[in-house]
Amino acid sequence: GVWGLELLNVKTGVHHRLLESLAGESAVLGTISPDEQQATLVVFLDGIQSSSESGSLYLVSLESGDAQLVHEAAVPYPVWSQDSSALAFMRPGANNLLGVQVVSASGTTIGDTDIPIEMRTGMRSIYMWSNCDANPTWEWR
Repeated sequence: GVWGLELLNVKTGVHHRLLESLAGESAVLGTISPDEQQATLVVFLDGIQSSSESGSLYLVSLESGDAQLVHEAAVPYPVWSQDSSALAFMRPGANNLLGVQVVSASGTTIGDTDIPIEMRTGMRSIYMWSNCDANPTWEWR
């Protein structure tokens, strides 16, 4: 069937239609930024079979409901920085390597690199951000 996705703010009762015309066995995974201004959605149009599959990553304003496509091949469970200024996520890299990309809260790429680890089924996501404001880093497990 064809379906859409709505966002409902349970505090205010306001709802927004975010995505429409999703077909097949779609799956959507999301996280809310620490400042509660934005959410991420990773949309899998054919369902999700493993944690190493990739889907379309959207940044969504929780105030307006506007959704912006950030990347067409993001692995589930992106991670927000503690101050909500950036988002890190894994993606398929070149030659079946693991790629890591960091974007600002507006979706602009801050950093993007492939790391020498082969992407495989069961691969987990980025685990956390460091507390070092001078040189923020991330860990993955």
